[in-house]
Amino acid sequence: MKYTFLTLVIFLSYYQAYANDKVRGIGVLPCHTFNESSVDDKDIFMSWLSGYLSYYNKENNNNLILRNTSFDTAVIWIEHYCFKNPDNSFSDAASSFISTFSVKQK
Repeated sequence: MKYTFLTLVIFLSYYQAYANDKVRGIGVLPCHTFNESSVDDKDIFMSWLSGYLSYYNKENNNNLILRNTSFDTAVIWIEHYCFKNPDNSFSDAASSFISTFSVKQK
């Protein structure tokens, strides 16, 4: 796990140059990096996703993410998205998840 985490840090340094001004960290990595990660390292990606979703919920009071959706469902959905779109960034997967699962409050 230490080797993989070190590799992620190196990738982050490399991809940081290509990051837009709104996304930082693991979100700039391509989905194929997530696909090739160990189960333990996928936990790091999912922790990033949890923070991303929490921020989205905080900033968008009219939407709720994961309403009537379990975290396990989110993991499966993200894995499927990344398998189908390996060259998209992990933040693209998160944005697509939000688009799919956002529910407007009444």
